[in-house]
Amino acid sequence: MGPAGRVILVGLGADDVELPVSYIQNREIWLSGVFRYTNTWPLAIRLIADGKVDLDILVTGRFALADAEEALKSGKQPGQLKAVVYPGR
Repeated sequence: MGPAGRVILVGLGADDVELPVSYIQNREIWLSGVFRYTNTWPLAIRLIADGKVDLDILVTGRFALADAEEALKSGKQPGQLKAVVYPGR
């Protein structure tokens, strides 16, 4: 993430989470959280439609249907974020 980026923690996660405080402070990252989802999705959809959010960079694995089990396990690997299974592959 570049300088002055924003991170939003959505929903209810673990009670305690380790955060890289020096990384957050040195890059002046704004960290916030939201638990309620009211009016969240229209803004997200608009940001994506306007090209202000690149969802493609979130996909870190692409799998064929036959490899669905591997896709489900891939999220536990360091650096993996989102796996997509393509039924036609």
